[in-house]
Amino acid sequence: MLPSNWGPGLILAATICAVGCRRAGVSGAPTACPNPFSLASEQIAPRIPTVSRPVQGKATIVGAIVDSTSGRAVIAGVVRLTGIDDAAGELTFANTDSAGGFAAVGVRPGRYRRMLGAANYRLLRDTIVVAEGVDTMLVALQRGLPICRVELTKEQK
Repeated sequence: MLPSNWGPGLILAATICAVGCRRAGVSGAPTACPNPFSLASEQIAPRIPTVSRPVQGKATIVGAIVDSTSGRAVIAGVVRLTGIDDAAGELTFANTDSAGGFAAVGVRPGRYRRMLGAANYRLLRDTIVVAEGVDTMLVALQRGLPICRVELTKEQK
């Protein structure tokens, strides 16, 4: 969860502009540029974290994000849950660790828009129902266009 004192201005103050770049190959056809970001951990199998104490009356979501081709852990992935209907106003974030695992503890039960992503992967968006207790998910992301240049820009007022 984001700290309660984070307003929209602070969240949007640094916008990440990711630009997929291409360079001309020998034949003149565009080819993907060198990729500075690793796609997936080539040595690490995914590992779902364990949670010692779920919060009473709340949901705990644990899982891992994997590469759909190799089945290997996706590092630096992001999970975002945005509450709808009975969970409206709830916003939860979790990041994957070095083994692709993530945990979101203390989530209010209800319906959520779920978005999962990572650099060089296609975003996965869907709707899920979160119930009280512990829920486990293993999510496979498909590779997308590589990100070759990242520019940080400041919010304009």
